[in-house]
Amino acid sequence: MLKTYFDDGQQKTEGLFVSGKKHGVWRHYFNSGSIRTILNFDQGLLEGKSYWYHPNGSLAWEENYSKGKPNGKFLYFDDGGDLRIEKIYKNGKEISYVFDGKEMKKN
Repeated sequence: MLKTYFDDGQQKTEGLFVSGKKHGVWRHYFNSGSIRTILNFDQGLLEGKSYWYHPNGSLAWEENYSKGKPNGKFLYFDDGGDLRIEKIYKNGKEISYVFDGKEMKKN
């Protein structure tokens, strides 16, 4: 298990390498000690759900990956917890984008 630390000794990162590649759950922290990200890896590629948090601890992003590519719903929440953006990906390509409840056209 790899752990890194900020200059003040507060934990910054924790995760596992298998055969030189990120594997399993990786956590990154803000200097305050609160969780910044929870990322899931399989042989160095993002896999499954990943989560990003605002400094106040509320969920910022919920993402889904398959073999390192965006796949499924990506949800963005403002720091008050309200859903602002919903994107849907299929095999790495964005197929839908909704902002504040309104579907946005792609250029």
